[in-house]
Amino acid sequence: MSRLDRSLAVLALGGLSLNLLLLYWKLGEGSPDIAGCGGGGCDAVLGSRWGMVLGVPVSAFGALVYLIMAFAFLWKRKAVLTASFGCVLGAMLWFTFVQAVLLQQWCPWCMGLHAFGLLIAIAGFFSLRKSPIHWGGIQVAVFATLSLALIQVYSPAPAGFRMESKARNISFAGGHRSYDANSLPRIGSPNASHVMVEYFDYRCAACRKMSGYLEALIRKHPQKVAVLLLPVPLERSCNSAMAPADEDHPGSCELARLALAVWKTKPEQFAAFHAKLLTEPGMEPDAAKTLATSILGGPELVAALQDPAIQGMLATHVLDWKILSSSTRKLPKLIVRDGRILHGLPSNEADFLRVMEQELGL
Repeated sequence: MSRLDRSLAVLALGGLSLNLLLLYWKLGEGSPDIAGCGGGGCDAVLGSRWGMVLGVPVSAFGALVYLIMAFAFLWKRKAVLTASFGCVLGAMLWFTFVQAVLLQQWCPWCMGLHAFGLLIAIAGFFSLRKSPIHWGGIQVAVFATLSLALIQVYSPAPAGFRMESKARNISFAGGHRSYDANSLPRIGSPNASHVMVEYFDYRCAACRKMSGYLEALIRKHPQKVAVLLLPVPLERSCNSAMAPADEDHPGSCELARLALAVWKTKPEQFAAFHAKLLTEPGMEPDAAKTLATSILGGPELVAALQDPAIQGMLATHVLDWKILSSSTRKLPKLIVRDGRILHGLPSNEADFLRVMEQELGL
């Protein structure tokens, strides 16, 4: 093995390590403390639909390609090296396009990995300059890159959170954001023709007022409007994305967990429980726990609260909140249609009803 080949094998192991690091962040609870990601770009990219392929993080496939590349150097498999160099180059071109055009968000670590991959591909093809061109390896790389792009574009966008159910996907922003209306907490008819999504906090005064506005809209159009309810606790104990300047809402983590526990265990009781949590001046966590216990029973509530899916949902909602907060971190956030998002509280109920009826064509 030449010195260049040994150097490239070491670089391939470096690419493997970077992909494993991104995979760790992807499977963890976000990246608020990663150097260079303070603006949320890493989470915006890793947490988007483009961070997955058929339910598997793309960094897992990247790690596999670099692992194959490292062994191909050891085994001197020129065709395999050609294919792996081409795959790395194709992935760099595709995911740079995704960040620049589709997401308009940048993950510095992802782009660093792509720059690293570009360097390896250029040096790798240079190392093969005296060998016959391995057209089979090039065809494999082209096929893999096109398959990746087509699968990501045409496969259904993953919902913010899914449970086993008959899915009804609600998409916004051209399919870049998708939610399963039958697998998320909801008020309103399951067959409503207009489904909105609200991110809120149970300890947020503006969110309590918005709750009344939404209830009024659903009462006025009971068969046409539904709202998916995604709690985002603005409390540092379970929301590591809280900035120092953000007002902390003590108790909101526990209230969100209790609400999701009721929804997962007795979804038919969720709407009433949700409404009571938001009754002015807001329910305290101890009272909410007593009420949840009366609905579920003590052992059932304990078991529901221990379900890791609840923490997974909250982590997903926090990530969504970060991505949607490029202009303001204010709650509530109401996704109405396409790219239309209302941040904060309208001036009054009458104005809200008028605007929503206009937006939804009611």
